[in-house]
Amino acid sequence: MPVLHAYGLHEIANMNLQISTITSSNMKQLDYSN
Repeated sequence: MPVLHAYGLHEIANMNLQISTITSSNMKQLDYSN
């Protein structure tokens, strides 16, 4: 059970990292378009 919980936290961390990466790349695109 603790292993499954740790895996869930790892997945959430990966999702957050992907979201922040996408957000920062979108911000860069907006900066370039202006």
